[in-house]
Amino acid sequence: MTDSGAPLLADAILFDMDGTLVDSNAVVNAMWTDFATMLGLDADEVLAFAHGTPSISTLRTFLPAGEDLDAWHARIGVWENEHFDEVVEVPGAVAFVESLPADAWAVATSALADAAARRLRLVGFPELPALIGADQVEHGKPHPECFLRAAAAIGADPLRCVVFEDSPAGVVAGLAAGATVVVVGDMVNDTTQGLARIRSWRGVTAHRTERGLEISGLG
Repeated sequence: MTDSGAPLLADAILFDMDGTLVDSNAVVNAMWTDFATMLGLDADEVLAFAHGTPSISTLRTFLPAGEDLDAWHARIGVWENEHFDEVVEVPGAVAFVESLPADAWAVATSALADAAARRLRLVGFPELPALIGADQVEHGKPHPECFLRAAAAIGADPLRCVVFEDSPAGVVAGLAAGATVVVVGDMVNDTTQGLARIRSWRGVTAHRTERGLEISGLG
């Protein structure tokens, strides 16, 4: 549990991407609503699962028997590419990331790695020290593998990392990795109780001290 408003100390920061660094919610909502409509599924149920979860996991969960998983996975990839440039930064995210030491952050996303890296560059984020995508892990969120691998990629102990996440699956994954989790946005559920929170990056700061990164401006 984290005291509301208290600074956090960490060796490194691990970021989710969609909904945390970039705002792609409109694209995600439209894509999975179309998917649900085409297959006669409950769109609200699909959307609740899909946010923060690898596309392949959503397809495995909701595709009716007889549908071709590989064909649908390819179709989802095409849809994502068609709307590739319809994202913007979450307010203040680029400036916050630019303020961090280059060796003290990484991204762990449920998007495919190459597409995620291109999207972050397009929005204006600096060169990535490390990025772990859904196609680089055996188990997607809510499994902690992506955060564990992201921490290892920058030589950080996950127990000394802060994870910023906006989805239920991502929060569970960050906690399972042993990291301190900060919720981005308004999501509230049983797993977010007692966690620090930000609603935008404005006012959030981090600077290196003798004890590590001190992260302030949390709610």
